[in-house]
Amino acid sequence: MIVFFILIGMALLFAEWISLRRPINRIRYRCRPESVCHEPGEVFTLETVVENYSGRNFRELWLQERFPASMCTNGGRMDQVPEGERFMTVTSAVDVRRHQRLCRRRNVSMSERGHYILPGAVLSCGDFLGLRVKKEEISQWEELVIYPAREEEPELSTVLDGYYGDISVRRFLIEDPVLVNGFHEYTGTEPQRAISWTQSARRGSLMVKEYDYTQDLSATVLLNVHDRDFARTDIVFLETAFRLTRTVCEYLEEKRVRYRFFHNAVCAGTEDSDWQFPELGTHLEQVLEMLGRATYFSAGTLEKLAERAARGSAEQQAIYLITSERGEEISRAEEQLGREGAKVYVLYAEDYAGKEERA
Repeated sequence: MIVFFILIGMALLFAEWISLRRPINRIRYRCRPESVCHEPGEVFTLETVVENYSGRNFRELWLQERFPASMCTNGGRMDQVPEGERFMTVTSAVDVRRHQRLCRRRNVSMSERGHYILPGAVLSCGDFLGLRVKKEEISQWEELVIYPAREEEPELSTVLDGYYGDISVRRFLIEDPVLVNGFHEYTGTEPQRAISWTQSARRGSLMVKEYDYTQDLSATVLLNVHDRDFARTDIVFLETAFRLTRTVCEYLEEKRVRYRFFHNAVCAGTEDSDWQFPELGTHLEQVLEMLGRATYFSAGTLEKLAERAARGSAEQQAIYLITSERGEEISRAEEQLGREGAKVYVLYAEDYAGKEERA
């Protein structure tokens, strides 16, 4: 009987020794979204991959995965998170055989705009006798960017329609040499201001300018997050400014108006200069990602932003300045931006922030 117990003890010790030699550092973990950028509330897939590069089996490998605290699945939060915590931990167990690759997919969503990180996980496994636990922390940097929602305030659509009608009329009323497409002889019905005296002198008869009214309208969009008193600036106003910027850019693209885009927000996970677009074009996809990455901190003053945007503004019919609140610096920037003749429209986020949000 004593020999039997000795043999059992030796077998247990051998099994314990084997379990302690399992190389948990040969386990690879990765979690990534199907794409980086998503709409708020959009359901997307997270893929978790666990690969065992060792020659040992892990019958019960525990995963402590970290996710953004606001991430949801099946219509609810993935786990309860104390207020103020940026991440939550979701624990699960898997059985990984040697040289096996496990893949697990979750359908998740996020409703809050912002830049998020999937920071990794902690892998752990116990020994045979349950006396010790081996852990391996795996860090990663997988990004998630959630766009701001559209600003659905009904008044905004009316305002933008009014601005668009205004700049369309201004283009027809104001002579612009860029729009001249050719010349024809004066018939007596054209206004005298349309006569080209240079061409008339060359040809010996009155010549009138022909305008190409099919040329696209163009504009500049500016987003200002700078405030001299940051503590006074309501974050709700800044979030509203991001939504307003999205709505303005979408409106311009719907109307086929080419535009430039400038901002002075610090963008998370990238250089701020990557998200400035000084050339005319359609930049909605890039602007949306920039707005998702934008923080509440300023990379420069409104004065510097206006100075940068004013270069080349003579070619634009309109400049849209989106900012959080009124102030003296806004009036100075408005004057600075309008020196080249473009019409400046200022959208204040405080005018569109919902009362329920501020409560």
